[in-house]
Amino acid sequence: MDEIAMSNVSLSFETVKGTFKALEQISFSLKRGDNLSLIGESGSGKSTIAKALIGLERIDEGSILYDSVDISKLKLKK
Repeated sequence: MDEIAMSNVSLSFETVKGTFKALEQISFSLKRGDNLSLIGESGSGKSTIAKALIGLERIDEGSILYDSVDISKLKLKK
């Protein structure tokens, strides 16, 4: 089916000023052939979404599904 979906994804970072919520309850799905544009101000989470989708950022909550496989639960190889 070739589908990518983020469901209720949240991700935060610890900073010297405390916890920074980069993503909060983000949800969307894309099927093969769909297009996605991420538009927003600097610091609004565009790069964080992209990094989470390819596994470079680990999410705190929610799921990221590729054809029904939750990649957010996969272990990273070193």
